[in-house]
Amino acid sequence: MMRGDKGTESGEPAFNGFARPVFVVLLLVFIALRIRDLHGTLDRDEVFSVRIARLGWGIQFLEEIANDLVHPPLFYVVLKGWMAIGGESPEWLHLLPVSIAVLTILPFVALCREIRFSANDLNLAFLLIATNWFLAEYAVDIRMYMLLLFFATTSFGLFLKVLRKEAKDYRALCLLCLANIGLVYTHYYGWLVIGVEVCYAII
Repeated sequence: MMRGDKGTESGEPAFNGFARPVFVVLLLVFIALRIRDLHGTLDRDEVFSVRIARLGWGIQFLEEIANDLVHPPLFYVVLKGWMAIGGESPEWLHLLPVSIAVLTILPFVALCREIRFSANDLNLAFLLIATNWFLAEYAVDIRMYMLLLFFATTSFGLFLKVLRKEAKDYRALCLLCLANIGLVYTHYYGWLVIGVEVCYAII
């Protein structure tokens, strides 16, 4: 087994040779394609998110969240905290989903390890993600889509880890439960991710 190509026995990609600098270059490309539109104006949906986050923590805030029948409340709470830290400039607001997108790289790498990807396989997958126009466009959208991606990627990686452990890994199981709770409180499509995991476990 060539460590630079197939990875370690534990499944962790072995970033030897050109694999490590390639990953760093892809990381820079990933970030560059997502910060280019930080100065963009807010569209109607983004304005809706900001308007809700501007409200106080009282009953009106909860009522407005409840009026959004298609999206659970977690992202609005996160956005509200983000605005309390840095204000409401377009650059700062767009930086929230971009930051979540960058953080998603961590569970993505963990997922690749659980799938037993080699370093080259991981870099190829990262290339497809980094240059994906759809993902890059939505990475600056002040909505819950990047948070959904973060929890979905985290959930899949933890699910495979729990499934493959011969002995019960209660820490991974608890983290999986937390990730799935985050999923369903971020977007109702999070239930589809959980449904896929349940079907896979049954099969």
